[in-house]
Amino acid sequence: MSVEKIAALNQATTDGATMRALNGSGVGHARAPAPFPPLTPPATAEGAPNLFDSLALPFPTSTAADVPSSLIAASYRTEAARGSVEALVEGRLPETLIRREVESLLRRFVETRERDEPEETKPERLPSHNAAHAHFDFRSRLAATDDDGRLKLFDLYLTRIGPRQWEAAIFERDPSRASQTFPRPTPPVDVHRLLFDPTAAAVLACVAQRVPTPFAPAPTRPRVDGRRIAYTLLVVTLSLLVARVASWPTAGFFLAAAGVLLLSGS
Repeated sequence: MSVEKIAALNQATTDGATMRALNGSGVGHARAPAPFPPLTPPATAEGAPNLFDSLALPFPTSTAADVPSSLIAASYRTEAARGSVEALVEGRLPETLIRREVESLLRRFVETRERDEPEETKPERLPSHNAAHAHFDFRSRLAATDDDGRLKLFDLYLTRIGPRQWEAAIFERDPSRASQTFPRPTPPVDVHRLLFDPTAAAVLACVAQRVPTPFAPAPTRPRVDGRRIAYTLLVVTLSLLVARVASWPTAGFFLAAAGVLLLSGS
């Protein structure tokens, strides 16, 4: 039995992509491997959320010379806020946003019990009336964008008004004011009454209320002067007597007019 010597294949005659020997003689140049086809991501269905819409992208430290820095900053802010900040609906906060925030506050209170059960607040002390002695149980901050895309901040005051009833009063936050105490410079933009079930830790109902107006004093009425009324009756009676007895209707009319003018000017 003889063992034949197997000669090693020349590297120049092998295909690097398939590791198979090429047909050909001599020392030639190796065939370049075929390029891989370009990878194309699948098209996103219309209306489906994009992954990059929910990413908070950082602001780059260096920018291209042909792209303005302000334009890139605005684009990054828009992408960071998209999907996380809701938009105002006719200048008011969406009910879903208020309901979700109230449910989060009360659910955290039910789970942690960091404080005692809040007592019911009297109507005149509710934050919705924007009085100096207003009382609230929980406070939170909300953000929304207006029609122009500008970010607006709001303060939500949650107050217990019944066994399972709560009132949520929302005020627009003024960043220029250091203190956000009551009374606020502007009335509330939204007032909602909510029904919360502590057993299920969920908001069962949410009803928008009309924004209440602040308490105003009763309108002032003119003071009734009895003496002036008596003088007026006396002058009118004398004028009627003169007109009837003396048969001078014109004189009686002028006498009554003079008396009324005299009393009104005194």
